[in-house]
Amino acid sequence: MNNYELFFSSFTELISILILFNAFNKNSQNKFIKSFIIILLSSIVAVITNSFTSWIGTLINFAFLVFMLMFFYKKNMRDLVIEYTFIIVFVMVMELIVDRTLTVFVFGELNSEFLNYIFTNTIMIILCICIYFWVIDKIIFNMYKRINKLYFLLINFIIYGVVAKLIWESDKYIILENAFAFIMIPIVMCIVNLIFIVYSENIVEHKKSLETYNKYNSVILDLIDEIKSRQHDFKNHFSTIYGMVLTYDEKELRYELKNYLESLQKSLSDTEEYIYMGSKVFAAVIYVKVREAKQKNIDFCFNIEDNTIKFPLRGYELSEVLNNLIDNAFQAVMNMKTDKKNVYLRIMQNDKEKCIEVGNTKPEMFEKVIPNIFYKGFTTKKEDGHGYGLYNVKKIVQKYKGKIEVLIEDENVIFRITFYSI
Repeated sequence: MNNYELFFSSFTELISILILFNAFNKNSQNKFIKSFIIILLSSIVAVITNSFTSWIGTLINFAFLVFMLMFFYKKNMRDLVIEYTFIIVFVMVMELIVDRTLTVFVFGELNSEFLNYIFTNTIMIILCICIYFWVIDKIIFNMYKRINKLYFLLINFIIYGVVAKLIWESDKYIILENAFAFIMIPIVMCIVNLIFIVYSENIVEHKKSLETYNKYNSVILDLIDEIKSRQHDFKNHFSTIYGMVLTYDEKELRYELKNYLESLQKSLSDTEEYIYMGSKVFAAVIYVKVREAKQKNIDFCFNIEDNTIKFPLRGYELSEVLNNLIDNAFQAVMNMKTDKKNVYLRIMQNDKEKCIEVGNTKPEMFEKVIPNIFYKGFTTKKEDGHGYGLYNVKKIVQKYKGKIEVLIEDENVIFRITFYSI
């Protein structure tokens, strides 16, 4: 190819790469102007380095493009390497698939290398535009959620990309004649890494579930012991009632029995509420928080409208959500006057949604912290190690496509989590 053809083929190839890169950086300002400048300058550099030794020219083009992306997008090196590596390997594999498809099923072997590049790059641009608008957001979310487990795949992709690019620049027919093998290598890498991720995540999930079980097992056992002790006391209650019947006259007996049975009923109903809760995590968390509230002189009440309600969260995730929300509410009212130390938990559902609602008396100037309240590390406390509770709650809720919102109603702060029925 002459210099004009080389410039145009590089220009169209870089369009695909920058479209995908912008999909990772949709919030960047003036990204299309930045992209045009990067594509133009990188294409010029590709023409200049065409006369160099193939591997030297490839490395210079790679380094220049990375530098331009860092300069214009202000990306840190880690994120840039991750994004660029996945993009370049994807583009290389897809270009190879498109090229072989066109060759075998459409045009056959074209005499013009330039025309072959143009047809391939045009299809790649259309494909990348579709990915930009309809596919990439979910991929990015899942990729960064598992970023710590993708470094092994990332290293393999870097090696694959560098070797494949050097072979292509040296003698592209080696790759074209072995296209199936070069396509399958990154696919197999992804499959193996995916199996590893799923396996490791299952182990982590099982470990967390086991930790939650061990954490609340003693609580449930305490609750069972309390129920047994109440049952053991029944004969004492019967003895007391029998004694009242013998010692009080008819007029006094009715009044005293009424008061005694009402107090007994209230005592028993407090325990019965935990027994009939459908979720053992609900029962354990609420049981612990009721005790904690009494120690801190906080008026904590709860209302579970439907004991059969089931949330999409795993047990340890439900525990984390409830504990963080209730602890946050307790902390907010700790320094208030006794008559304002009010916290409530409400669990409800209807045909369309399931809700967890935790409310407390509104602290002064609370409105100012609302915009930052779910940010990682944000806290109103002076001690280190805080500021992750509500951030973790939001992350768990979003994992299951739920919604968390902060409301102020009647001088109360309300954290409401909603999961929508499918």
